Amino acid sequence: MIRAIIDIGTNTAHILIADIQNRKVEEVLHKERHYTFLGEGGLETINDEAIERLKFALDEFAKALSIFNCKNVHIVATAGLRSASNGPNIQEQINLKYGWPISIISGLKESQYIYDGAKQAIAIDPGTSLIMDIGGGSVEYIFSIDGKVIHQKSYPIGISRLYEQFHYNDPMTSKSVADMENHLDESLIGLWNAISVQTKEITFIGCAGTFEIFLTETSKSDIKEAYQKVDVKVADRLLSEVINKGLDERTKVEGLPKERMKYIVVALLLINYMTQRLDSKHFIVCKYALKEGAIIDETLFLD
Repeated sequence: MIRAIIDIGTNTAHILIADIQNRKVEEVLHKERHYTFLGEGGLETINDEAIERLKFALDEFAKALSIFNCKNVHIVATAGLRSASNGPNIQEQINLKYGWPISIISGLKESQYIYDGAKQAIAIDPGTSLIMDIGGGSVEYIFSIDGKVIHQKSYPIGISRLYEQFHYNDPMTSKSVADMENHLDESLIGLWNAISVQTKEITFIGCAGTFEIFLTETSKSDIKEAYQKVDVKVADRLLSEVINKGLDERTKVEGLPKERMKYIVVALLLINYMTQRLDSKHFIVCKYALKEGAIIDETLFLD
């Protein structure tokens, strides 16, 4: 069955059109992303310029749906619309203009979709794993042992929020970096308490988003390759390359998407914070995340 899922995040909007068989993505037919930056100007209210960027992305998605003659479509919106005072109004506008059903999902549902997506790409059930998905408004963590979820939560520490709170100097000062790390310590107490009882090595899995900057060009272009193992030294080197640069200098760094340059420092600091706390020597970049989990949810596609 051909289905499409549209994921409206805080900074990006995605569409996935795929053939679904037996609650699994059998074949990816089309993927597309547009940077909408709904959080620019603050997450309390999404401004008119951001709404126009979102409408442009949805217009482009409508073209793709037409090409594949796909009418079985659902939209899931996450922290951006979830947090904004005008989120419900935007939800109504989208539904009226495009006729697509749209759900503003909870952080818990978001983390469940991420877990369901990652499980299709990686054999998570045996062993101990921590899945992380970095968004603009929130970050989701799912900690599991032998297929049993021990801790699953969405935390309001997305990179747009961290940028507004700590990246007020460009480049960031050492004090700002320390303040951000202290903030993460306080915010993630529940996660670290859940993990503290675990003595076995934890497989650290980063889903989509910022983590995709670590994919090789071959892996990016290979639609069948669902994940890639990355040495943590690669992330450390990239952080050292950009942390002391202002925005103009960062945009000159080759191999990085220009659209990510504003938030790249706090995103890399967040990843570095995790690998340091977990004492990871490597991490896995999983290309499957929320979209792949949501698209197999039968309840979203009921007639």
